[in-house]
Amino acid sequence: MTPWITLIKTTNQKSVKAGHLLGVLLLFATVGLLIVEMVSRTLFGVSVAITEEYAGYFAGAAMFLGAAYALLKDKHIKADVIAKKLPMPVQRPLELLTIFIGFCVSCILVYALTLQWWDAWSYQSQSFYPSRTPLWIPLAAPLVGSALLAYQILNYFLKKFKTFVKGNKHA
Repeated sequence: MTPWITLIKTTNQKSVKAGHLLGVLLLFATVGLLIVEMVSRTLFGVSVAITEEYAGYFAGAAMFLGAAYALLKDKHIKADVIAKKLPMPVQRPLELLTIFIGFCVSCILVYALTLQWWDAWSYQSQSFYPSRTPLWIPLAAPLVGSALLAYQILNYFLKKFKTFVKGNKHA
């Protein structure tokens, strides 16, 4: 295996696992924030002003950051009921096509989220909640998560393509 491929595999796995770990930590932070909110309301009759806002930010970030890890571990839901009924010579190119389309869609998502993040940064947009959080901060997590997902889909496509090419040479 060439050093270039080894580097790509290593960075891919480490970055995806780091995103997953951050997503898990954000879910724990969400639970912690909700517990603080419940205790605060029960004991003191006061609401923590940032609970709703930050629980939403954390949950969205965790979802985006965990998507690439799910693909790395082959845990995404696959809707291949129709494809499985097709002959094997048709299944493989169809799978490659659908993975490529998924990569294109994920790249469009990265582009759109980049524009949204840039607008929030350049216009110094803030949330309308009392915290007045600069919106570029919570918008960064979905951007990073979708970029990790696009990178993981590309690696998944290259792995399947390599298998496809090897399979055709031996056929």
